[in-house]
Order: sequence, then structure tokens, then C-alpha cells
Amino acid sequence: MNKPNDSNHSMGIYLVIPALIGVGFLLHMMQSFMIPFAIATLLAILFAPIQLILSKNGIPEWVGSIFIFILIFSLMTVMGLLLYGSISAVIENSDKYTQRFHEITESVFSFTKKRFDYDIEKEIWNNENQELLTILSPDSIFNTLAGSLGNFVTFFSNLMTMLLFLMFMLLGRKRLSENIYNFLEAQQLDTDKSHSIIKSIGTQIQDYLWLKTLISVGTGLAVWAVSLAMGLDFAIIWGFLAFLLNFIPSIGPMIASIPPVLLSIFQFNDQLLWALLVSSVILSIQFLSGNVIEPKLMGDRLNLNIIVVLLCLFIWGSIWGFVGMVLSVPLTASINIILYNSRRYKSISILLSS
Repeated sequence: MNKPNDSNHSMGIYLVIPALIGVGFLLHMMQSFMIPFAIATLLAILFAPIQLILSKNGIPEWVGSIFIFILIFSLMTVMGLLLYGSISAVIENSDKYTQRFHEITESVFSFTKKRFDYDIEKEIWNNENQELLTILSPDSIFNTLAGSLGNFVTFFSNLMTMLLFLMFMLLGRKRLSENIYNFLEAQQLDTDKSHSIIKSIGTQIQDYLWLKTLISVGTGLAVWAVSLAMGLDFAIIWGFLAFLLNFIPSIGPMIASIPPVLLSIFQFNDQLLWALLVSSVILSIQFLSGNVIEPKLMGDRLNLNIIVVLLCLFIWGSIWGFVGMVLSVPLTASINIILYNSRRYKSISILLSS
């Protein structure tokens, strides 16, 4: 008796897989449009409570939307200009750090050859590994940074596209809510229950995004303040990197710690203890943020299996590159919250959850 249902279920799975692949392909092809749209959607959800507070205090909705628009534009423009100046300073000092890199490597080669009778330069620093070592060399890193300066025009172009989407979303938020409720009423569903579910989904996503953003901002500020206080060069870059990569659980904080730790070794190569102290403090901030503060404050709001997080990191990264990797967890967590509040798709949310 259940064979037709089983057949339909199997057919549904076979149709869903190519549909998902097709959606991923379209998202990749339309990334110049979809990335600003996705960021604008997350920001609209994030700043909706502020818009509601302004509205309750008698400020017209359009005035509140313009205020949020100017606030986000100002913050992103200031951050962009600060990063531009810091990256320019890195490139200007590239010769100094390249020279120190070669001095340190030569010292290590000499030490291992004398102490352990092992020639690293001959055994490892050879033609077989030359390509990998070239990529990891300071020259390659500085060339990459120099190339990124030319992308700032693209950055501001995407920023304006995103802000345009955001403005329309903020202005149309109330109308969109009314349309959703009218649609539910037209479907003759339990409107009270539907309203409650929609509000619950919105609240849960907002809580997650606000907490994650505040934790990331706190981590970024802490890394920036420590780097500045301890004399580590380019503190604004390390703070921004800590903020940005904190949106990628587990892997992000580790990646964000590597550049400042390496720089501390190059910059304070004649003060090894100080370099170790600077590295230890930065690593401690990342550890406390990711393993103590975030789990305590976030609780079960993320509720994603680590394997799912890594898989989503790979999938979104394949679709949208580095931006996709940063957005992977916020987007997946938001989708998981929607699935969890759906009676039909709750089983998928359970499968994704930790």
C-alpha cells in the first residue's frame, strides 16, 4: 500500500538534488547581483529592531530608513578608507619585512645545519616545493595586497548596490509583512498561529545575527587594541580580520590569528620573548571569544553540526568565493531557523543540528 508513496518520495529526492545544483549554479552566475542582495537582506533583518524603535518614538519610517542607510554607509566607508590606508602602509614597508623574512630563514637554515647537520635549504627549499614556497613568500603576499587596492572601486560599487537594496527593503518592510499575512489569510490557514511562527522566526534570526555581530565586533576591537598597545604594526588590519573571520566558526579565528602572529615574529625578531607575548595574547583573545564567550552567550542559537558548518563553508565558498565563506554560517543558520519552525521541514533542521 505504501509503494506509491515511497516511489513519490524517491522521485522527489531525485528532483531536489539537480534543483539544488541548478540553484547553486545560478547563484554563482549571478553573484555580482546576489551577494549585495544577501548582505542587504541580513542587514535589513539586523537593523529592523532599530527601525521599529525609531518608529515607536514617532519618527516616520522613511526618516528611520534614511538614518540607518547613512549610518551603514558611513561605517563601511570609514572602515574601507582605514583599510585602504593600512594596506598602502603595508606595501610601503614590504621591503623591510621581506628583508627580515630572508634574515630569519637564513638564520634557521644556518642553525639547523650546524646543530642537527640537516640542510633545510637543500632538502625542503628545493625545486619540488618552490611553487608552494613562492605562494607563501612575503613577495607573493605583498603582491596580492597590492592587487587588492585596485579592487576598492569594485568594493564601493558593490557597496552602493547593497545599500540600494537595503533602502528598498527597509522602506518596504511593513508592506512586505502585510503581503505575507494577506497571503496566509488567502490560503485559509490559521493566521494567529502563522503570525506567531513568522514573528518567532524573525526574532530568532535577529537574536542570532545581533549576538554574532556583537561578539565579532568585540573580538575585532580587542585584537585591534592589543595590537596597538603592544606596538604591532597595522593593528586596524588585524582587528578587521578578526571581526570578519569570526563569522566562520572554528576555522575563522585560527586563520585570523596566523598573520599577526607571523608579523610579530618578523617585527620583533630581536625580542623573541616580546614576540611570543604578543602572539600569546592574540591567540588567547581568539580562544576566549570562540570557546568561552560565544558558546556561553549564543547557547543553542547556532545549533549547527560542525560537519554541516564545514560543508556549508565549502559549498558557499565554491559559489561566492571568500564572501560566500564569510556569509556561509549566517545564511545557513538563518535557513536552519526557518526549517526548524516549519512542521514539514523540521526533520531537515534536526539533521543539520548538532
